[in-house]
Amino acid sequence: MKRQEQPTHNAGDTAVNFSYADTDLLPELNNSPLPDDYGMLNDEQHQSALALAIESALDPCQYMNAPSRLPDWMIDGLSSDVIAGDPDIPDYLLPVQENSTNKALRLRTQHYLKPGETVTPAKGARLHIGIDSEYVYNPATKRNDILSYQFFAMTEKGEHSDIIYPASNRISDRLSFDKFLGHIVVVCKEKGLLTEWPKHVFVYAHFLRADLASFGDFWQFKTQVNGIRRTVASVNNAYGIDLENVLHRQAKPAPLILRDKQRKAQRTLITFVDTMLHTPGGAGLAAVGELIGLPKLSLPAGHSIDRMDELLASNKAAFEAYALRDAEIAVKYGLQLHAFAKTLGLSSLPKTIGGCATSVFLKHLRETGQDRDQLFGTHEVVQTGWNKNASRPVTKKAREMAPEAKLFESLAIDCYHGGRNECFWGGPTPLSLFNDFDLSGAYTTGLVDLLPLDYERGRMTTNTADFCGHVFGLARVKLRFPDGTRYPSLPVRTEIGLLFPLTGESFCTAPEIEVALRMGCQIEIHQGFIIPWADTTQRLFEPFVSQVREKRQSYAKKSFEELLWKEIGNSLYGKLAQGLRGKSAFDTSSGLSKPIERSVITNAFFAAHTTGLIRAVLGEVLASIPAHRTVVSVTTDGFLTDATYDELVLTGPICRRFQELGERLDGPGFRMLEQKHQVKQVIAMKTRGQLTPEGVEGQPQILAKAGVKPPCSKELHQAYMLDLYLNRTPGQKVESDHLISTAEMWINEHDLVSVSRSKTLNLEFDFKRQPMLPSMQSVLGTEHICFDTRPWPTVAAAMEQRVVFDNWRRTNCLKTLNDWESWEDYFVCKTSIKGLPMRVTDEGSLGILKRVFLRAYTQSAFGMTKTMGYSELAEWLTINGCPTSVDDCKSAKRAKLVGQCVPVTTRTVRLVRVILQECPGIDLGALFKPEDMQQLQGRLNNPKTEMAQITQDAPSHEVITD
Repeated sequence: MKRQEQPTHNAGDTAVNFSYADTDLLPELNNSPLPDDYGMLNDEQHQSALALAIESALDPCQYMNAPSRLPDWMIDGLSSDVIAGDPDIPDYLLPVQENSTNKALRLRTQHYLKPGETVTPAKGARLHIGIDSEYVYNPATKRNDILSYQFFAMTEKGEHSDIIYPASNRISDRLSFDKFLGHIVVVCKEKGLLTEWPKHVFVYAHFLRADLASFGDFWQFKTQVNGIRRTVASVNNAYGIDLENVLHRQAKPAPLILRDKQRKAQRTLITFVDTMLHTPGGAGLAAVGELIGLPKLSLPAGHSIDRMDELLASNKAAFEAYALRDAEIAVKYGLQLHAFAKTLGLSSLPKTIGGCATSVFLKHLRETGQDRDQLFGTHEVVQTGWNKNASRPVTKKAREMAPEAKLFESLAIDCYHGGRNECFWGGPTPLSLFNDFDLSGAYTTGLVDLLPLDYERGRMTTNTADFCGHVFGLARVKLRFPDGTRYPSLPVRTEIGLLFPLTGESFCTAPEIEVALRMGCQIEIHQGFIIPWADTTQRLFEPFVSQVREKRQSYAKKSFEELLWKEIGNSLYGKLAQGLRGKSAFDTSSGLSKPIERSVITNAFFAAHTTGLIRAVLGEVLASIPAHRTVVSVTTDGFLTDATYDELVLTGPICRRFQELGERLDGPGFRMLEQKHQVKQVIAMKTRGQLTPEGVEGQPQILAKAGVKPPCSKELHQAYMLDLYLNRTPGQKVESDHLISTAEMWINEHDLVSVSRSKTLNLEFDFKRQPMLPSMQSVLGTEHICFDTRPWPTVAAAMEQRVVFDNWRRTNCLKTLNDWESWEDYFVCKTSIKGLPMRVTDEGSLGILKRVFLRAYTQSAFGMTKTMGYSELAEWLTINGCPTSVDDCKSAKRAKLVGQCVPVTTRTVRLVRVILQECPGIDLGALFKPEDMQQLQGRLNNPKTEMAQITQDAPSHEVITD
């Protein structure tokens, strides 16, 4: 392998490494060419050459304003000896739980020592390393060709960066991780950054599973790191834990054993930190760099990240600058995270931002002397298991739900649903002003509504009045909203998500029941539980939420600290619900898919009440929107409507409670709704799928892509989605690039590669509401169907129409009124025909009416007298849109007379109008089913209803096909 060294910055030295943060030390740039013997220069020449290469390839203004010193908040609380040595160097050495003398660890170490060899636990300072690798995908091998490994190492004595090139692209020439780490340690000792072997090494990378898989020996220690949110992060202090049999493959675990030049074994501990798990919103490395004032470098013009080999060949200096910066960002962001954790009063850095939120909350409970078990309905138990290493039974303490809480927990889990997500409009809207309103701090504010629960005094009740007011209640109810209710508010869980029908059975919370009762809903409680508040003066989560808000307000908006505090606040609610719904995730330590475990604060009662309160607030607001206004969609904690703020009624009891909660946190200036967007026209595709064909100047546009990943830059996403939706075709395929899963990597020991797959595009309406009243709407110079919706009468009706539509859309798109007519006819023919003594052909409902009419007409039945011959009859029907042959007429004369079986559709209503002109005496009741006659007469008498909604009030029927 070939190594390209970078100079070192040691504390107290005057010669420093070229650091993009040290702008005061950046040498003056000039236009002299890059020397041909680059890489063989002394430190001073090397630094100047690298700076020159960057100037020629990049825009220096991207990094010239980077801070030259660490922020003051990172220096607070440092030990006096560190400050005395160099006030610019923070205390990286946070206390961590280490147990290098653990007996089991010593036993595992023996597997990796030669006979008679002993190992010495390392005692040196901690070493922090940011790692990164550059690679390109090789389609021939279906693996990555590794171009380089780079690191950025830091201790309290200084920093050192380096790039290592493998000898070739062969798998056998990949660098092993232990040799890579050993090289770093040796070089850091040579450079004076370490005086002894480090007792603990922290390895940082952004999206860790991408870089670890680049090492040749990663699959030997892959079970030492745990998978979290599609990446990996260490949760064990020791690099080496017991392994399970993974798909019949055995591997021996170990701590990391490093050998110096004299081959003396040294044991150190290693912790992997994936900085992506600590980045607000899981943002990319570029966003991380901006947060800490160390921007990620741009590639020179004409180069792309997927062809870094071309950059290496044409501009090695720019390649190295780009690669080293990524490693530098990772480690420096990681160190800021450590420092941030210290400001939180935490002894170590949790593995995720959610872990930080949990730690901060539990720390507050400890400091205020509150009993966690009492608050969360848990108790401590002792579990017994078998220790294979010690060959004896061992016990450990664990927490589980206490009996008094567990009695009600099953219902609480059923009442936990998450957010309300519905699309109330389909297609483009008319031009207007549409406002996107969000509940301010929805879930963090909702948490403040919770008081400690007295689980022992929980009681059953079926009295709806018990669920009104500020109470904690859970219930399984039978519901019936009044006909004409636009937005029913009680959720019903289905395989396609939450539905809000007019009738049905719901598992819901007290706030939702109160809102539904005020909307006139008839509620019969089958099982209901009220758990009294244990202390009405103690807001369980208010101190935590107040701390989050105060901290956010104390920092600049969008700053590193403000965004982290925001993420901490939003993460706590998620931890309350973790593990409740039985979702699974791939476990890298066993190679199996396992249910996601509960967090230490998981509580179904608190999770159910919080989400129920937010759904109740939205339900109360939606119910107040004037009838002449349109609601386009609702998404979790916000909604899109052409109603103005002044038209919204925010004085209902649940809205008032939410407003009061906000005022407790932010004072009287709190406003429960904030406007996020305003546009003139919206295209509503489906739930979580809205586009902006026409915006408002100065206002951000609405863009929710319904799961589509546009193959273009972010600024082009809106135009791409508009074109994709308006010009979609039946069965259209779209290419989707995605990284292979953690499971696929681990099981097959595969590199992290991007896989391109073709999938059928689905931007059709999702039928969580019942479409009605279609029309054509102008949008971007073309016409597209749009329609209003209404709530489903029942879940059964919704599921039936959704299933049939899913089959119809395989060969169709709902873009025009003709498409609507086709869909309506298809649905009716597939669901409303039972016991028909004839088959449903490709002609659909029109074919049924034609055959029934021809039999009756040719046999002078159903009030008709035959006056036309076969040829004339066939020609008359064909001219009027119903293709008919002479043979059809002759066959009808001999066929059995049937009736009361014709479905009411746009196509049959259109033909009936023609038939009535020729046969005014026809008995339509003999052709159509009695229960359909009222609908038929209504559509015949009012041409505007010809394109009426598809009615569906009956359960599934037998489908008759050819």
